[in-house]
Amino acid sequence: MEHLQYQLKLLQEKLGGDIEVDLSLTSIPLIKYRIPSSPNPFIAQSCDLDCYSFDALGTPPCKWNNEINQPCNPNCGDSLDFVRAKNSWGPKQSSLIFGTDETASKYYIIAGTDIKMRPDSSAMLVSNPIQCQEGDGEFIFKYWTSPGVSIQICTRRFGAPIKEFSWCSGNVTIGDPGPINLMIPGSIMYNFEIVLLAKGFNFDAFGARGGIAIIDDIIYKASSVQNCANIPHVDPPPTLPKETCHQLTCQFEETDECSESIKYSGFWRHTDESPLGNLHTGIRTPYKGSFIYARGPGTKSYSIRSVNINRQISFEFCLYAPGEGANLEIWGTIPDSNGTLLFSTDNVEHSNHIWTCQRLVFYPNNYTSIEFKAKKLPNKFTYVGLDGFKIVDPVTQQNLCDT
Repeated sequence: MEHLQYQLKLLQEKLGGDIEVDLSLTSIPLIKYRIPSSPNPFIAQSCDLDCYSFDALGTPPCKWNNEINQPCNPNCGDSLDFVRAKNSWGPKQSSLIFGTDETASKYYIIAGTDIKMRPDSSAMLVSNPIQCQEGDGEFIFKYWTSPGVSIQICTRRFGAPIKEFSWCSGNVTIGDPGPINLMIPGSIMYNFEIVLLAKGFNFDAFGARGGIAIIDDIIYKASSVQNCANIPHVDPPPTLPKETCHQLTCQFEETDECSESIKYSGFWRHTDESPLGNLHTGIRTPYKGSFIYARGPGTKSYSIRSVNINRQISFEFCLYAPGEGANLEIWGTIPDSNGTLLFSTDNVEHSNHIWTCQRLVFYPNNYTSIEFKAKKLPNKFTYVGLDGFKIVDPVTQQNLCDT
């Protein structure tokens, strides 16, 4: 107890502000310990694990516990405890220690030391047991970590050894204070616990040692935690690279990055609402603003080069091809292969003076080029217009590059 009091006083001094931790011997501000011989009851619904006040007087009890401390023989079990604190720490100290001046304002829990500990030393917060998890779950929390300290969320079969985990997330180290939303893959068809693991209290540089972890606003979501159906986990598709979004999402306005590539193509950019060409074979109205166009005679090309598509996408584009002979082809080329024809206007009605939007499915690959080719335009009165480049999910139809 004396060692704990000493460590907490040092943390108060280091964090500054109005932070309060009750250090009296009669009121120990520890989150209660997990007792293996007398296990806590199973939760009835996922929100039972939501925790905002951490057992503060007069608030709903939190169904979380400190893990039992164990020595490092042969390896470290749990070495530090989470302690409830309240009020904000200093914003200046927060920026220096956590890289953000945002602080918690009410109750939260803190674990830390100014002693360089072993690399495998940790502070562990353990949930009440859960009967099962139907499908994927969500775990959301706010966090502040000093340099070197990281947070992991793990699942552990009920009754398993302290650090025998079934699954763990990656290390949460940056982005303080969040909140961060982590997926717990399911379904989990056995009794288990969720473990919040803070580790990396072995910093020793620039006159600082040890480390600090602060946790707040814990939320757990799952469709069911009792009598669960076995819904298989499906990994979500990867996020598209930002550069791919810049390349394939375009309204051809002045500020659009993709507008730069028009300068080196056979297409031109039109920026006002005035018509182009004559009433029969010209472009009478814009789609939604600026657009690009090709004008005959001959074949004119616009290429987007080095496009990394790392998941299946649906590429939407809008076309204006009013006159006979106003033909457009779209070609895709991948390394070590000839180009593949992806789209042709052979089946498009040319007499309608309207913009028509089309969609192409692209499969994962590194495309050396995606080429838009206004092909064999017969004369100078022939126009082809393009606009409204957009990428959507082929299944959900959600915009994948919505900024």
